[in-house]
Amino acid sequence: MADEKEQVEEKEQKQEKPEKKGNLPLLLGLIFGIILVQGLIVFATIRFIHAPQGDDMAQEETPEQEVEQQQQQQRASGNEVILSDAAFETVVNISGTEGSRFLKVRIELAYDPDLRENRNLLSVATNRISHLKSTAIHYLSGLTLREVLDPSAQKNISSDLLIRFNNSLPSGAGQFSNVYITEYIVQ
Repeated sequence: MADEKEQVEEKEQKQEKPEKKGNLPLLLGLIFGIILVQGLIVFATIRFIHAPQGDDMAQEETPEQEVEQQQQQQRASGNEVILSDAAFETVVNISGTEGSRFLKVRIELAYDPDLRENRNLLSVATNRISHLKSTAIHYLSGLTLREVLDPSAQKNISSDLLIRFNNSLPSGAGQFSNVYITEYIVQ
């Protein structure tokens, strides 16, 4: 009988002990943690080590520097020179808006210095800057809201101003080759 009692007690003890579920959840948690740490390391490396330094950000060019750089490239190529002395901004009321809307434009004029007829154009344009600005104001103030909002407005305005500017120059002074609109704001 004692043997039977011992056998019954052993069976009860085996039944009372919880079965081990294994180390699978612990192993999965450990693998997930390692992957997460590696991802954070990669992110930190890309974000902080490969990010632009303060000096690089200070070297970013402003729009004025970009325009000046383009002018220098054009002078070097010999195709076209922008008359920086004859560049100007103007603000006009848009026709038909009763003064509630306006147009701000920055205009730069270009010419081909290789053409013999243009040899005096720089001095003529510099001396006539007030007349050129007046011509631009007169033309721009006559534009309607529809005309200034048109997708091809800048191109149309540029070509119309080129014709008007060239017609306003005295004979023998030369001709502008292009009118660049470098700023165009409709408010």
